[in-house]
Formats: sequence, structure tokens, C-alpha cells
Amino acid sequence: MDFVNEYLEEHIEEEVATRIKNVLHQEEISSQELFMSLDDADFKRLNLTTKLIKIIKQIQKHIDDNTIYVEEYIDDENVTSAESSIIRSNDDMKDSEIADNQSEQPDADRDTNQNEIDVDIIFSKTNKGRQLMELLKEATKPTDKLFTQTTHILCDYLKAVYGLRPSANHKDILAISLVKCYPILASRVNPDCLQSVFFHRNARANGGHAGKIQNRMETMAKADSSRLFVRKPRQQSESSIESGLAAENSTSAEEMLAMLNELKFIVPNSDNKKRILELWSLTYDRRNLCRKNQEMFMFLKEYPASISFDGELISYDYIRMYNIDAASMFHSSWPNWMSKSISRYPYLYREIGNAFLRALAVIRLKNPNRGSKRARQLDEAKENPLKGIIDWIHDESELPNCHAVPALVIRSNLFDKGYCYLCWNTLHVPVGEDIECAFIKLLQCFEVFGINCNPADKLFFNFFYATIFNTHKITTTGEKFVISLS
Repeated sequence: MDFVNEYLEEHIEEEVATRIKNVLHQEEISSQELFMSLDDADFKRLNLTTKLIKIIKQIQKHIDDNTIYVEEYIDDENVTSAESSIIRSNDDMKDSEIADNQSEQPDADRDTNQNEIDVDIIFSKTNKGRQLMELLKEATKPTDKLFTQTTHILCDYLKAVYGLRPSANHKDILAISLVKCYPILASRVNPDCLQSVFFHRNARANGGHAGKIQNRMETMAKADSSRLFVRKPRQQSESSIESGLAAENSTSAEEMLAMLNELKFIVPNSDNKKRILELWSLTYDRRNLCRKNQEMFMFLKEYPASISFDGELISYDYIRMYNIDAASMFHSSWPNWMSKSISRYPYLYREIGNAFLRALAVIRLKNPNRGSKRARQLDEAKENPLKGIIDWIHDESELPNCHAVPALVIRSNLFDKGYCYLCWNTLHVPVGEDIECAFIKLLQCFEVFGINCNPADKLFFNFFYATIFNTHKITTTGEKFVISLS
């Protein structure tokens, strides 16, 4: 155990190293061979955290790389000679790369193409895999079932070779090898990451990976262990906060208070529009603080001019936040997506005569969120498949105050055009009679108001942010939908 103790003292934090030594002492492990015998069953029995497991596996790997093995080292009934070659090709990595794989830091700059895997060998081991090989070699358009079966086979391979918690590098190499072998599975909207359907590095910010392989491996790991995964919340960047405060301090407190008072009491009409736009621009930093502190609802209620001019001020803030012309991007890209959605699913929602609304209903249906707890109200959805996103009320009815998140409310008959309002609790923002322009305001308002959409519709809105506005990364579900339209 001298080597283990030296490694712990040299490379591991003192507190963590002490905990590992206590575990080894508890198990009365006194030799290197016994230390190397620790496996997932021991980790579960000892109720170790994920961090300790990774460190122990890191030490075991380091010992492996400095030990000479005979040919019989890989000798398992479930591992054939062909699979052994795959394992060796992926284990011939430098110690520095292995250490990086165990950390939580982003590793997108690493060259993952150096050890590609022959996925045909993996598929050839099962009858279902051989059937998938035939379908993929025919370059048939992949279905949801094919995606699911492919993911299950690849995840079973990762579990058998690397355990339930393989490194991000192993998952990424496997995903890259898959799309190189079968280009029909490559991403259609993310040329910089063709394997994003199966594994996408840092798609959920630094260290937060995504993709079908990632999601299934997470599910399998949680189902296998009773341990809790406690992750520290990511701290907000101090630089962004300081920059916001510095921008606000550039205007004196007296001047800012005077502008806010003027904006609060100014009459929102055409004569004062130019001055309102000027005040809105000068008070942008104050609204950033309101968005940060979740106080935009009170700001909008206190300053009536902010909801005037058919929601034009909402669009102004969105343009300034992302430096894009959202309306122009939507009008140029949307007709293509709308025609594809309707032509690909001609049997869906034929009762909706408006092509724009019909396409929205199709996109919502084909981009459901994961999790049974987020099911929509099915009875209401039968009558209006856009319930909760776009609602219709009679002309004489009062505007509703029941929307906890913003939604479009149209004064007209179901699926007909009419005057549109953005309704958020007791706040009602008139946004004109053009449904497309009103829907653009709805897409923008979540970012401008600093709130999240309904969890059940998260992937629906993400589709527009990712494919049209290019402000978000597309999800696995959205990527599958895009592939189905091609």
C-alpha cells in the first residue's frame, strides 16, 4: 500500500485522502492486489460518494498502467477477443488524459478521434444488433424505435466494459464512432457536433453533458444505486454582476431616479413614443437588475408605458440582450419549418385550418418533455392542442388572470384570428392582431421577463430558440424531430 498512500498524499486533497484511507483501514486492506479488487459492489456496500469512487478508480487505473500483464489478463466469458481489442484501444491513454476524464472541468479541446471504436463489432454480438446493422447500412431514415434500440445496445456495452459511470471521453468516442460509421445518425442542425443526438459535451453548461447515451447512463446509474448525487450549485459569474453594476453606476442615482419617475408617469401615446423609447434605453441596466432579482412583474405593473405599443419595448430588450433581430430571423426561417412540419405529418390536426397554428400544434406534439409528472391536461388538449400556449376567449369575456407563466390569449373563436394579449397573472400586454408577430413576442418575453416557461413546454420553446434564433443548443428530442422532417 505504499504506492497508494504516496499517490493519495501527492495528488488528492487531504480531507478526501483521509476518507479513502479510513475506508481501506475499515476493510483491513493491506496489499495492492486487494486494493485493486474493489469493485462496484464494494462501493455500493460502503455507501461511497461518486467523488471517492472516481478517485479510487483513478488510482486503480494508474496502477494498471504501470503493471505488466500477461495475455490472460482479459479473460471473461462475456468478453471475446474482438471486444478485448476494443478495450485495449480505448485504454491506451496517457495518465494526464485519464486524470482529466475524472474531473468536472470541460474537456472539449481534447482530441477524441484518436481511439475510435468499431461499433459493428458491438452490434454483431446480439441478434437485435445485427438487425440494426442491416437497417443502418441501408441508410433508412431512422425512427424513434431505432434510436432507442441503438442507444440501449451502446449503453449495455459501456456498462459491461467501463461500469455504470464511464467517463465523458469514453461516451464521446463511442458516439463519434457511431455517426462516422453510420452518417444517417449524424446531427442535421449541429455541424460542429455531429454526434450530439447521442452525446453532446457541455450542452447543459460546463460539465453538463447531454444526449441519448448520457441520459440513459444517468438513468441506469440512479436505478442501480441508493446513493444521493449531491451536486454543488454553479455560482453566477461575478464578472457579469460587476459589469451590470458598473454600467448602472455610470449614471448618477439622481439622474436614474428622475428618468424612472418620468417613465412611470408619462402618457404612452404616439406623441410621447420617441421619449418613451429613449427612457427605455437609458433604464436598461435597472431592468437587468430586476430580471436578476425576479422583480420584472412588479416593474411592468409599476410602469404602464412598458406594455404599450403592441409589445415593442419587449422586442427592444430582447434585441439588446442577444443582439439579433428576432422578427426578421423568424419570418425568414419559419415558412420552411412550417411547410416541412405539415407535409411530414399530414394526418395530424387536419381540423385546424390555419397553417401557422397547425404547425405549432405538430411541433408541440412531437417535442414532449421527459417525465410523467409533467403531463398536460389531456381533456382540454383534445379541444385545443395549444392549450396553455395560445388560448381563445369570447369577445365579451374578461381577460384571464390564471396564467402563472405568460401565454397568448386571443379574443376570437377557436383557431380564428383576433386581437392578441400576452397574459401573465394580472398583467395583460396587448400585442396586436397578427398571430405570428404576437407569437414572436411570446418567445421573447420569457427571456425579457426573466422567468421560465411551463416545464411541460420547455422542449417546444427550445425548438424555436435553437433552430430559428440560434440562442440555445438544440435538445436530443428536438434533433430527432428535425431528422424526421428531413
